[in-house]
Order: sequence, then structure tokens, then C-alpha cells
Amino acid sequence: MFCPLCGEETHNALEQQQHDMTHTKEEWDLFEKEQMNRQNQINSQQKIPVQTVFTKGLNYSKIYCTEWGISLTDIDVRIDIYNERIDHQPMINPLIAPGPFAKTEFIIENQLITPIVSAKSLHNKLGELITHYEAQKGKINLRNQ
Repeated sequence: MFCPLCGEETHNALEQQQHDMTHTKEEWDLFEKEQMNRQNQINSQQKIPVQTVFTKGLNYSKIYCTEWGISLTDIDVRIDIYNERIDHQPMINPLIAPGPFAKTEFIIENQLITPIVSAKSLHNKLGELITHYEAQKGKINLRNQ
């Protein structure tokens, strides 16, 4: 292996890692900037369009969702995907609350677990989509607001 900055030869990954530390952060930043400039120059000369493609995986499936449950942990966001809703008849249960009460039960179909950064990206994309939809079709009124 050879150092991309100075060309010095190293014989394994550990030597390369130790050698990399002999260069300053500024040297590495300049090298990365030059590499990006070269790549941009090549792309502009060849006029290669950048294309993003989304492909459905082998285990792709659809899940219908009627409601969400969202919680935050120290390291991620958990999104419960509810499908079926069951409203139970009023009943008396003195262990929970005095007097009759009705119970609404949501069946959790799946749970999405995502880093907070990805959740923020989803938040932004949904906001843009809903703003566009409401501009075209009018305000969306929620049941509980």
C-alpha cells in the first residue's frame, strides 16, 4: 500500500494507520478537496447525470397503517405501526379506575426503529409532502384536533 499524500509505502493496515497520523488534518482536508475537484471536473466533462434508483428487496412487503405510536430512547426513535383498532364495551374494573370505562385497543403490526437523524429526515420529507398535498387539495383535518 502507498500513502495517497506522500507516496510512502506501508506493508499492512496497521502501518498505514500509523503513517496516516504523520499527516496533519489540513493536509488530509486539502487532499480530499482536490479529489472532489478532480471528480467534479471529470463528471462535468463527461456530463454524467447522477441518478438515484430505489429497488424493492426480496423481502419487500406492504403494511397498512391507521395510527402511529412514537417513543424516544437514548439512541433511537421507535415508531409502532398500528393497523386494527378495537373498541371494547364499557366495563367496571376497580383495579384500573372506579366506575365503567370503555377500552380502545390498537393492534401493533410492526415497529420501525431508526436513528434520530433519520427520524428528522422523515419529519422533513413528510412535512414537504403534506404542504404540497394541502396546497393542491386543501387543509387536512385530523380527527383528534
